Amino acid sequence: MERYCTAGSEGSIQDSVQLELIKLKRAGVELELPEGFHQMQEERVHRCYPWEERPDIILENDSSVQITAQIIRQKTQAAQIHCAVEGIQKMTESLFPQYRVSPVYICGKGKLPVGWFHMGMPDKGAEHIKAIGIMSDYMTMLAFTYPAEEAVKWKSIFRHSFGTWREYCGED
Repeated sequence: MERYCTAGSEGSIQDSVQLELIKLKRAGVELELPEGFHQMQEERVHRCYPWEERPDIILENDSSVQITAQIIRQKTQAAQIHCAVEGIQKMTESLFPQYRVSPVYICGKGKLPVGWFHMGMPDKGAEHIKAIGIMSDYMTMLAFTYPAEEAVKWKSIFRHSFGTWREYCGED
């Protein structure tokens, strides 16, 4: 476990954040995330994600932050990550024209390149990050949704987590 932030250090008003390695087996990814994320309860899954093709993994914490993960059945090479994420970004813009979407960014700090973009959803009081990595030549997408008033905290944590992405090679 790694301590990402310590309450009161260097004048910080942030609560302490302890990171732990999370294995998202069905999505083929492991990465560091703050402690406290757990599988969303089934009745809540059906309320929040009422469609049939819901994400493979849906996690949440006690602060209404959600993380979803799914394998996108599209073969892509790591060198094409920027183009692949731009395609998802453009599709997201067309599906949700009411929201502002950032440009695509690439995190190359970790073992795998991760492309991501941000979407502000002011009518929901939330923000959303879609991040895509390549696992075994297939795109894996993680989506992070968090309260807009905690955007500075969660953007920083998730961007750090992008540098910790690794392909999960263990057994289910």
